[in-house]
Amino acid sequence: MRIAYVVNTFPSVSQTFVLNQMTGMIDRGHDVTIFAVRRDTAMPVSPLIVRYRLLARTRYLGAKPNGSRWGHGTMLAMLAREAVVRPGVAWRVAAARRRCDPLIGYRHLVMLRPWIEAGPFDLVHAQFGPQGLMALGMRLLGAWRGPLVTSFRGYDVMRDVPAQPDLYRRLFAEGEYFLPVSASLREQLVAHGCDPGRTEIHYSGIELARFPFVKRQRSAGDPVHLLCVGRLVDKKGFADVIAAVAKLVAEGRPVRCTIVGDGPLRETLERQIARLGLSERVQLAGPGAHEDVIARMQCADLLVAPSVTAANGDQEGIPNVIKEAMAAGLPVISTRHGGIPELVVDGETGWLVPERDPTALADRLRLWMDQPGRGRGMSRAGRAQVEAKFDASQLNDRLDAIYRSLTA
Repeated sequence: MRIAYVVNTFPSVSQTFVLNQMTGMIDRGHDVTIFAVRRDTAMPVSPLIVRYRLLARTRYLGAKPNGSRWGHGTMLAMLAREAVVRPGVAWRVAAARRRCDPLIGYRHLVMLRPWIEAGPFDLVHAQFGPQGLMALGMRLLGAWRGPLVTSFRGYDVMRDVPAQPDLYRRLFAEGEYFLPVSASLREQLVAHGCDPGRTEIHYSGIELARFPFVKRQRSAGDPVHLLCVGRLVDKKGFADVIAAVAKLVAEGRPVRCTIVGDGPLRETLERQIARLGLSERVQLAGPGAHEDVIARMQCADLLVAPSVTAANGDQEGIPNVIKEAMAAGLPVISTRHGGIPELVVDGETGWLVPERDPTALADRLRLWMDQPGRGRGMSRAGRAQVEAKFDASQLNDRLDAIYRSLTA
């Protein structure tokens, strides 16, 4: 089967779940092509991308080979050429613009060539809601035929839909299948008009073999190393863990924290760390390759994932880093947020605290530090939870079955 995946950025260091699906389908004998809007050349390249030669399978839509944008004059020339080669398509684009159809714009003429040159495809899988809209627009122009599958992963529902309630109306009506990555996202999709009969929860999986279970031993009073992983954006809640660490340090607790990731809040978090006098206790380690994160998990004592609802409504689905930590036997403290309670069962596979509550977070950390034995059984239960529901191999088997059913 020839499958096209549509993403915004490729490669993306934070989207290992997308890589797992792409490589999983290649392993199952499918021919995979990747369409990306842009390429972030600053991102470290995963060994999976090299092993599967994924960059050779990638086409950048409306961009130069290095991912940068064409100049205005060059783009006009490209549009004129496409209008001559495919006047019917140009006419459909112009007609769509006259009726203010939000699905089709002049940029689609520039995107058309990569689609046609790389096709045809048996199925297209868009990895976020906006990419589903893009793929649907390309199908309306005749760039490809076949079923459209769209995964929804968090911001594309929780941030975008409240601001534009009809944003996905056409996609819900004309797309074939929808895969939210948590039950909470599925509820939101159905509430906004998505057919529940064409909607299935499909968790993002992890490769369990890459996360061997490590039995961890520590005693009360031992120094504690906390690990946080994610983009430095509001919804990750890293300001709360810094505030919680400050409370523990003020009590004389031997605790330090490493935050792996980069993003627009870096300077804000640096100022917070300096203001609280935590420069020796909290490290902003910058972005790291997935292998670096895995290595850090082996050395850490606890993963803290204090996700919150951002000011713009953005929320998580279920962060993959929590699954990875639980698979590796690393205890987890997170928040009652998004789909996280579907993974972290409070008091059984980890601990949950309210969003934006550094005091509650510090209290839970303090209790865990004073009673380290309480988390040992949870580590085993966490590994079992991930094995049962978030194994990439099992999830890719199910995804393969969905693809085959839709193309039968």
